[in-house]
Amino acid sequence: MRIYSIIILAVLLSACGKRDEPPVAIYQHEREQLDKAKAIEQTFQKADQDQRKAIDEASGAEKP
Repeated sequence: MRIYSIIILAVLLSACGKRDEPPVAIYQHEREQLDKAKAIEQTFQKADQDQRKAIDEASGAEKP
């Protein structure tokens, strides 16, 4: 009886172990779309900087 209790306890404890979750997989198509979005964002940021610079130069404002 004691052996059965030990075996059952060992099985229950081994079932409670931590399981590693699989990494999230991003498919190639989704990764390409993400890369395109990042490139577009950089383009917009560059255009924004250029526009702000042109406005500052046109208005005669100086940067501190």
